[in-house]
Amino acid sequence: MSELRRALVVCPGRGTYTAAELGYLSRRVADPRCSHVPEIVAAADKFRQEVESKTVTEIDAAERFSAVLHMSGPNAGPLIFTCSAADFVSIPKEQFETVAVCGNSMGWYTSLFAAGVFGFKDALKLVDTMSKSQQNGLVGGQLI
Repeated sequence: MSELRRALVVCPGRGTYTAAELGYLSRRVADPRCSHVPEIVAAADKFRQEVESKTVTEIDAAERFSAVLHMSGPNAGPLIFTCSAADFVSIPKEQFETVAVCGNSMGWYTSLFAAGVFGFKDALKLVDTMSKSQQNGLVGGQLI
């Protein structure tokens, strides 16, 4: 058996989901190497339905990228967080040992999930709260 390689996970902040990423989550869900991704996306969609917001699947599946849909705080935060969480749970644990996580801006909250401080749903609630607070003039504001 080979030794695990150590990994530093860097979690992205706002603005990392662009037109080039349209359909990213659906591609990850369909990828057989990403067996935990459908569970993550389903949990995010369920939460978004509970808070009466468009699901991340709906946002990701849009025909065209739209700043209003994809970059507004209440959509961008949960969408980017779900993409990042999907990437994190897809890291092959039999090959890599995550030894550190970090992030920038919204990535701070994603880092809390990746580090195991919060479960997915609690981290998504935090991201959703932070993202919605931007509607009230706290653009760039952080909740710590």
